[in-house]
Amino acid sequence: MIEKLTRSLVVIERETYEAEKRVEQLRITSATFAQHLDSLERINPKAWSNSDLNKELSKSLSAVDDARAEYTKSLTKINAKSDLEGISPGPAVEESYFSPSEESGFMVWLKRGFAFTLPLLILGLSALLVFYFMHG
Repeated sequence: MIEKLTRSLVVIERETYEAEKRVEQLRITSATFAQHLDSLERINPKAWSNSDLNKELSKSLSAVDDARAEYTKSLTKINAKSDLEGISPGPAVEESYFSPSEESGFMVWLKRGFAFTLPLLILGLSALLVFYFMHG
């Protein structure tokens, strides 16, 4: 029983240390997220003067990029060390808007090709008709 209790104490100490490390990491992440949120909430394009527009826009875009990078990095760390269900990053607007669709069959590409060439086909037929009636 002494051996089992000793091993259990070592395991408990190790788990406690890991839990304290995780709590500290979550506190740091929370503080960083709060700082980025505050920074983003302070962006007010209506208050910008026209002369400083480019400078303010650059600062704001930089703040958004920094927040996005920190968010992605932190979520990766949090989810990697979590035994429980992690935080879902969810697709960003630009990612979901510009991501290619899952459809890639022959019929889909045939329809797309027809849609892209239809204006050229109509223009060509119109030019032939005009040419025919002008010289006919």
